[in-house]
Amino acid sequence: MDIGPTRRAVLRIGSGALAASLAGCSGPLGGGATEPRTATVTPAPLPTVDADAAPVPPVGAVVAFGPLELVITDVVRSARATVLGGEEVYTVGDDEFLAVETVLRNRSDRYLAVAVDRYDVAHETGIEESIVRFSELASSGSEGLAFAPGERRRVRLHYAIPPETADARLRGTMRVRLLPDESIAVATLEVDLTATAAEPGTLDGSLSAPVHGVGDRVDASGLAVAVREVAVPVELSNWTPPPGFEYLAVNLAVENDAEPSAPLVVGLGRFGGMSLADTEGTEFAEDRWFDGTLAGGAYYDDATAIPPGETNEGTMVVAVPVDAAPLYLFWTPPTALWRAGSGVAVNRYVWRLR
Repeated sequence: MDIGPTRRAVLRIGSGALAASLAGCSGPLGGGATEPRTATVTPAPLPTVDADAAPVPPVGAVVAFGPLELVITDVVRSARATVLGGEEVYTVGDDEFLAVETVLRNRSDRYLAVAVDRYDVAHETGIEESIVRFSELASSGSEGLAFAPGERRRVRLHYAIPPETADARLRGTMRVRLLPDESIAVATLEVDLTATAAEPGTLDGSLSAPVHGVGDRVDASGLAVAVREVAVPVELSNWTPPPGFEYLAVNLAVENDAEPSAPLVVGLGRFGGMSLADTEGTEFAEDRWFDGTLAGGAYYDDATAIPPGETNEGTMVVAVPVDAAPLYLFWTPPTALWRAGSGVAVNRYVWRLR
């Protein structure tokens, strides 16, 4: 089954294919929110075009595939790519990097699973894949990136390309599943990364999924998570938040009575399925270790899986922007609890922390 792309605002879709990458642990998926923007190699802005008249849609045009819509919001040419929360800096010979930021939104009233098979950049001399693949945004064996109804998710991808590349196009292929359906629709797109829309489109609408509060407990097929307490700002003896950020502490308890029984990981990051996020889809998932007690608990250790029948509890501390409100905690349970054929209709849970 194919999803026919629809025209919205200033965009038309071409055909193509898609592979992707992630670069980072916080901020947009694929790029740390706390890291400074790298200096541009080509400071001149992209030329603007009338997207309705363009043969290939430009940056800033909105693509709609049935329940999913996306827009390329930013393209920056830089001399290096910082990934994994700033822990690794890549340079590739004389090549430059394109940092491509994509915002995706579930515009339906059902939960989605979006698997990206390709998200690559084609230019006049070849095809480049991103440094870290899009599939690595989700844990091993995942059926794709989970989306709650109305949710935005922001992804930054980095591609090494020859200097002064004049013709760069993002090409993609995605598989989209509306839960609890087993059928999967295929969507394709192509975007011109060398031009921007004269009238950039926006992803309208807000989060419409059920939102829990502090003190609430959810149960995903026997794997239960309770957010018990939130404290902000908190001070850490060995860490100082970046300018404009503060540390937020969230205390939670996780009980593993899932069926089928198996050791399961719940924590911050792609393997644990948790992140803090603002309304624009910018995620914060880089935990800070601390000694002692904060928000009613010791440090929440997610280094090992929770055995069947046991509980893990404690406090996670994350750097978030001082002015980020509302701020949410999102949790995607392990894929085994909501994969196709399970009949499960929910793959993403939300708490409002402030």
